[in-house]
Amino acid sequence: MGVDYVDLYYVHRLDPKMPVEKTMELMTGAKNSIRRAYTVAPVDAVQVEYNPFQLDIENETGTNLLSACREFGITVFAYAPLGRGFLTAPTTLRPTIRFSPANFAKNPVLVNRFKALADKKGCTPGQLALAWLSAQGEDIMPIPGTKKLKYMVENVGALKVHLSKVEVQEIRDKVEKAEVVGKRNPLGMFTEYSVTVEL
Repeated sequence: MGVDYVDLYYVHRLDPKMPVEKTMELMTGAKNSIRRAYTVAPVDAVQVEYNPFQLDIENETGTNLLSACREFGITVFAYAPLGRGFLTAPTTLRPTIRFSPANFAKNPVLVNRFKALADKKGCTPGQLALAWLSAQGEDIMPIPGTKKLKYMVENVGALKVHLSKVEVQEIRDKVEKAEVVGKRNPLGMFTEYSVTVEL
């Protein structure tokens, strides 16, 4: 590459059979993998799916990845902050389990509740999701993807949406009380939150 160092290098999947110290596959690493890898080289960022409907990094399902990142001052880059279109285009079938015909009819109920909260706040559901993520802490960086300029402009509009602590908790409560039907990925497709073998 012709450079002395790389500012930020992502490796997007873990191989649970390969020691993390060898591969530095940190993007979706478990809490202990992050700790072990950090002893080899500082970790500055982890990219993981995080949105109001995907809270695995906060709890045991995601091996408390968020707490490990905060322990070491690691920034979390939240991909799919709009729920892979779950919040912005819930009427479109996609090739994921969550959007399969069997689950498709059940999930818009939650989206409608989220839309009602956005309407109350005077913003779009996408803007509300981005504002909610930003309110989780300065160490959370939402990275929404977009295909059209109008959606990019809409996403930037989230910077003007300010949520009180009460509103942040209200969003969390509504989401936690609702049930998102279907996994986000087919079983075995990704090895997220894998614990790697010891070195």
